[in-house]
Amino acid sequence: MPKSNAPRRKAGWYPNAEGHTQWWNGREWGPFAPGSEREAVRSAQAASGPVPQSGEGGRERDNFLVAIGAIVAIAIPVAFVWFVFIDPPKSEHAALCLDTLQAEFEGNFENATITEESAGAVARDASGTFDGGTFKCGMEETRSGVQMNQWIVFGSDGLPLQAGPKTAS
Repeated sequence: MPKSNAPRRKAGWYPNAEGHTQWWNGREWGPFAPGSEREAVRSAQAASGPVPQSGEGGRERDNFLVAIGAIVAIAIPVAFVWFVFIDPPKSEHAALCLDTLQAEFEGNFENATITEESAGAVARDASGTFDGGTFKCGMEETRSGVQMNQWIVFGSDGLPLQAGPKTAS
């Protein structure tokens, strides 16, 4: 620490020129007061080495954080679109509906997609679209599993094409 030209005072803790509490030994300034902000910084530097100044290593860290942020900003919408529109989750009930209709139409049920599902205490419904129109399935939950009660397929004109009776799962 540089020597001060201040008038002689008794040794003790005084505010220094920067306004921090520091030890004055009668001739020069000594250590900062324990618990002061400056002492906390000096203690941290002594324990972990010098604290990087602004600009030292900050650019690499900032670039890394920007890259991570960009990845997250892209990944979240992509995942949302994938799971909601491209590959929506299908319940056991929806799968039963699609499987039944594929079997009934002997594989000529192209691009079928469940667009809506609903569930009550026992009843389960699913509806969707396919290349030739729309469909609805009515199922119920039983002790032995899900059972198809009825299904109906509508043409692109909205008129019923075919309906099916209860089919065991």
